[in-house]
Amino acid sequence: MAKWSRVALVLTVPAALVTGVSGAASARPHAVAKGSITCTVVSGKVKFTPPLTRGGTSNAEVVRFGLKVTGCTPGDGSNLKSVQSRFFRITMPVPATTNDTANSCPTAMPPSGSLPGTGVGRWRSRGYVVSPTRLATTGENWNMAGTDVTVSIPGSNGSATNNGTSFAGYDNGANSTISLTLGLTPGQYSAVCDPVVGAGRLVRAMITGGRISLGPTLFSAYTGSSAWVTGNDPLVPTDADHVVLDLNSPYTTCASNGYTGCSYAGMTLPGVTGLPLSRVTALKYDLAVQTPGWSSGDGGSPRLVLLLSDNGNVQLYAAGTVTAGTWVHLDALTGAVDNVNGTGESCGTYQITWSAAVACHGAATIVDAFIVNDSGWVATSGFDVWVDNMTLGSTVTSSSVH
Repeated sequence: MAKWSRVALVLTVPAALVTGVSGAASARPHAVAKGSITCTVVSGKVKFTPPLTRGGTSNAEVVRFGLKVTGCTPGDGSNLKSVQSRFFRITMPVPATTNDTANSCPTAMPPSGSLPGTGVGRWRSRGYVVSPTRLATTGENWNMAGTDVTVSIPGSNGSATNNGTSFAGYDNGANSTISLTLGLTPGQYSAVCDPVVGAGRLVRAMITGGRISLGPTLFSAYTGSSAWVTGNDPLVPTDADHVVLDLNSPYTTCASNGYTGCSYAGMTLPGVTGLPLSRVTALKYDLAVQTPGWSSGDGGSPRLVLLLSDNGNVQLYAAGTVTAGTWVHLDALTGAVDNVNGTGESCGTYQITWSAAVACHGAATIVDAFIVNDSGWVATSGFDVWVDNMTLGSTVTSSSVH
């Protein structure tokens, strides 16, 4: 019986062919992704090094998030039609301590913290080699009051910066947010971290959901348009870069069709996702109607809307007459809001006080925030309005960060 031997097979390939293959492989252009992106399917894990304990055992601690991100949609100003994420990683070192409390639960998972963070996101897009995102953050909000533990980065009192890397948005990352849901219940957290009876160690937890928004996203439909334009908000003297956000809703006949197909334009306002409504410290913005000759009601636009975890929402808008060219300042905490009741609630709805709205929604947290103009149906002239200095907590979305 013949015995087969293993023989190394060597192929001689012409140098020109080798060069051609190399050239084809490197032909894809490199791109720094412009504009914004939103990813709505997030999984992965968070790891605590060393593990967390009730009171701590170490003067050093690092919190690391390793995320798999899908469901990504490039937003306003993007130069890419479709994007897939390879991964998104966030590293948050706890400042060194001298009393072995760096890895204590209250230090590493505070309800309102100030940890520095470094986020790195890598992306794929057909036809391009996409440069990574590098997002620097300060601050985080851990919330143990819901069904599962959640965290928001940078949190309601934090900040974010993207210095020219992919998806820096209009604002160099200032309004970027990352909200994550852990596969960890408040009861499981308390079993380790309760200040009295907590025991054991918290090594890691799975990430079961979340949302990553890099850069504020402009949106519009049915002939509506959103755009940053030359203008000035005189109500904020320090805001002197002469750029405002124009939200234009042209006339449609949607009012005779159940308000289906109304033109609209708006912008998402990241920065408060996961924050309890009761902890919102500011909710305000400025507006000026641009439709010539306008002196009437505004049809409920523009309105700044907070969608809540109880399926309700609150809305801030000018309820009275607005006049073309006149800037108006709206402040929910000192004025009034419209309220949409959530599950099992029965509260006031039209122009109630902020404290009444907070009491109505109890422990509800914010799931999304945006400002929108959809009142083109009010008159055949349509409805065009400028807005600026949208403020949610300590986060200001303004021409000054455009």
